[in-house]
Parts: sequence; structure tokens; C-alpha cells
Amino acid sequence: MSPREALSLIINQGKPETVFDFYLETMKLNEELIQQSKETFDAALNLLILNENYKGLGLGSTLYQLFLDYLKENKAKTFFLLTDSYSNYPFYEKKGLKRIAAQHFSWSNDAEVLEEDVEEYYVYAGRVER
Repeated sequence: MSPREALSLIINQGKPETVFDFYLETMKLNEELIQQSKETFDAALNLLILNENYKGLGLGSTLYQLFLDYLKENKAKTFFLLTDSYSNYPFYEKKGLKRIAAQHFSWSNDAEVLEEDVEEYYVYAGRVER
């Protein structure tokens, strides 16, 4: 049992009920997706968020390029990022990243899951151009 699973059991006696518990579930899902890809990576892009008011101004592309420059400086060749169907994943596809794994996840613990409670989580792989 992983530390996350143990913490979840302690907090909620095994039943996911809090936002934190669902977050732990998504972390577990992300780990499974990376293992499912059967690839190894030198680095990860953990979070790239841009306020909706600033989209279309090139700021996301600038931040992404700064990330790539950092990887080049540190001699990383490959990286992955985790995202979901509610995020702007087409941005990464436009940047040339490839989706290598996907899995559904429900934020609902009800027996009958509504479509709006289901997200799809993705792993994208990228290469650093020299």
C-alpha cells in the first residue's frame, strides 16, 4: 500500500469523500498512466496554468518555451506532462507532444455516475529538440 493510499484510508476509512481524497485518487491514476506508458522520462511539466483573460496573447507559448529552454540547459531529452479533458490539452498537441496514455476518472462516488462527473486523464510525451 502506498503512502497516499494509507493516508486516504486513515482520513476517510477507505471511502473517498473529500476533495483531498479525490485528489489523492487522481495522483494514483497519474502514476498508473505513467507506468502504463512503459516509457522513462528525464523531466516532467507538472503545472502550466494561464488565466482565461490572458489566453491568445502568446504567454502560454512563452512559458512553455522557457520550460524547454530550462530542459535544454539541464540536458534533459524527454519529458511528460499530465493533463485532463477539462484542460487545454490541444495546446500541447499543437506543440508537438504525443498522447501516450489515457484513462477515465469519476469525481462522483455515487452508484450512478453522471457524464459531467467523468474526466479523462492524459499523459503526453515530449522530446527536447537540440
